[in-house]
Amino acid sequence: MKTKLERINDRLVELRDQAHDDELADELDSASIHLEAAIDRLIQLEEEEEEEDEGDE
Repeated sequence: MKTKLERINDRLVELRDQAHDDELADELDSASIHLEAAIDRLIQLEEEEEEEDEGDE
């Protein structure tokens, strides 16, 4: 199941692919890359938090 952020990123990629302006396409691509990195970091933080919670029990 995709998160809301992942769906937003999918839409950014769709818009990038449809962009007729190369500069706009580059900006959308950059935004997508940054959002993917943020999603990955959030997942990593959630996993670390779960591990800490398990260690506390």
